Amino acid sequence: MVRIPLRIVRLIVAVAVACMLTLAAGCLSSNSGRLNGTIIDSFTRELVTTTATVRVGLRQVTTSSGSFAFSRVPAGLREVTVAAEGYFPSSATVKITSNKTTTIVVELTEKPPSGLASIMGRATLTNDPSTYPNATAATRQAGVARLSALPQARAPLSSASADASTAEALQVRPSPGVSDEAFRATLESLGYTIDSYLPLTGIYVVRPPVSKARAAAPSAEQMTVELSALPLVEFVYPDYPVWATAIEPNDPVYATDQWHYRAISLPRAWAVETGSTRRVTVAVIDTGLRREHPDLGASALQGWDFVDDDDDPTDIPDKSGRLQGKSHGTHVAGTIAAVTDNALGVAGVNWAADILPVRVLDGSGSGSYSKIAEAIIWSVDQGADVINLSLSGRNEPGPVLRSAVQYALAQGVTVVAAAGNSANYTGTSPEYPASLPGVISVSATGGDNEPAYYSNYGPDVTVAAPGGSEHTRMVMSTGYDVSQPTVYDRYLTMQGTSMAAPHVTGVVSLILAARGNMPPAEVAALLRDTSHDLGDEGRDDVYGSGLVNAYAALVGATIDRAVFGVLTQDCDPASSVAFGMRDRSFRILDAQPGEHQLVGWLDANETGFVDEGDFFGMRSLSVAPDAPTVVPGLLQMAPVDAGGPGDNSDATTAAAGG
Repeated sequence: MVRIPLRIVRLIVAVAVACMLTLAAGCLSSNSGRLNGTIIDSFTRELVTTTATVRVGLRQVTTSSGSFAFSRVPAGLREVTVAAEGYFPSSATVKITSNKTTTIVVELTEKPPSGLASIMGRATLTNDPSTYPNATAATRQAGVARLSALPQARAPLSSASADASTAEALQVRPSPGVSDEAFRATLESLGYTIDSYLPLTGIYVVRPPVSKARAAAPSAEQMTVELSALPLVEFVYPDYPVWATAIEPNDPVYATDQWHYRAISLPRAWAVETGSTRRVTVAVIDTGLRREHPDLGASALQGWDFVDDDDDPTDIPDKSGRLQGKSHGTHVAGTIAAVTDNALGVAGVNWAADILPVRVLDGSGSGSYSKIAEAIIWSVDQGADVINLSLSGRNEPGPVLRSAVQYALAQGVTVVAAAGNSANYTGTSPEYPASLPGVISVSATGGDNEPAYYSNYGPDVTVAAPGGSEHTRMVMSTGYDVSQPTVYDRYLTMQGTSMAAPHVTGVVSLILAARGNMPPAEVAALLRDTSHDLGDEGRDDVYGSGLVNAYAALVGATIDRAVFGVLTQDCDPASSVAFGMRDRSFRILDAQPGEHQLVGWLDANETGFVDEGDFFGMRSLSVAPDAPTVVPGLLQMAPVDAGGPGDNSDATTAAAGG
């Protein structure tokens, strides 16, 4: 037998072990991956920073940063379990891929105090109050008085948007003995502007320096701090805006046939803004229009005709075409900005907007993407603030139209388009330009807020608006029919998403008139977050975020300005108060067991008490003793009706249009 020296044996063993380790490492590397995760609160969407334990198989880590990581997790389906202080534990299954990093977000639900329940709900601001329970004025005032007095309101996690109810001026009374000259000189030296002096109350109406205007919204009281500290000032108080409940124009056809304006709360919106604060220019890219119409001509600017390449965008309908001789563009333009409150014909959504008519469709209603793209760029360069596109095509539009829309958005011009009339699902059959990124896509409703039978639906839909339906009621506006070519004062009904889009365009123009320039993305978000949630709860493919609500949008009535609480049947508190979230959700963490009322209130004009124009809602709520979480149905909050908070009559909570 050959004897092998011991040093050789040791060398062979060392090499063998090294090879085995190398093979094992290679094998492990090819069959494992990395797992990175974050832990968030399911309601606030913020990181959970209390101590949490995360388990994957037999391994665990502890974190208080809201994030975790595991390396060399065996490939395949793995269960991740997270337990954090103050939260219910949660588990999720994740697929780990070899040699790759997998990312997971684990949502945790906060635990209520022992013996109490969390109420996880959603709310919406309604246009039409006919489908929900009523509450007497006395009942709603008692409920809100209790809500207002309760402590521990959970402040909103994101500040509310600047809105029409935020005070932009201050009531300032000088201290006794201070002269007018000294008072004015001191305030002006600080950059304040004195608008007026009211001798009967001894009040000066003062505007803050431009750099401070709206800076403290939504808490107008914070604007008083600087002036309150001055010795020559006796007191300061925000000069809050007020408005009538509703305004009804005197146009006769509006009173009889324009149901679609009340459906989106326009009479209430007009009490806030009719469009006169700032004239907004709306480009109507369509078939052109008939400026001879007595209810339209005064609103029409000089436009352009991209069909005939001249400066006369007059619509000459083809009687044999798809529009049967009727002027599509004249109807669309009238919805946006017909001359209003002139005791003639119809009303427009915006009473003072300028219409920039741009003709891209011929008399039969046909056109091309190339001319639409050219028209969009031209309209932006001519100063349009918003563009209405009541037209659509089913083919991919290509880079020219896509870049034209992006050009408009980049210049701060909001683009609104009809979703299309093919009754198609746009997730698989998109129509353009409505399906392009950044465009506000509008689906259509009929006379009873039902989805219009012809309207497209899908993930691209932003909001819905009245487009009319031959099965219920159609949309009335200015019109022209080539069969009677010299009759210029016609008023016609039509239906389509082409009719829905100009309602939204008109509302956008009112918002811009009231607030000034806004980025298109912010405009779209405001429309979504203040819309009337219809159909499936939350966003759905039929209504988008909901039916547009003109009044709520104008006053910035997003749900993060609303408070929610639980009251007993006697209006005693059964929970603390919680603010809502911008996404229309709310959470109350400490509801007592029992049969209660869920109450929501949005103080739209920030007076501190329930009055006309606020939003209020109540619904029954059953909290079982052993239920840690209760998910009620959608809470509908309607604009408070006339009568005042002290009215003991059986007046309904709200009535769209007053």
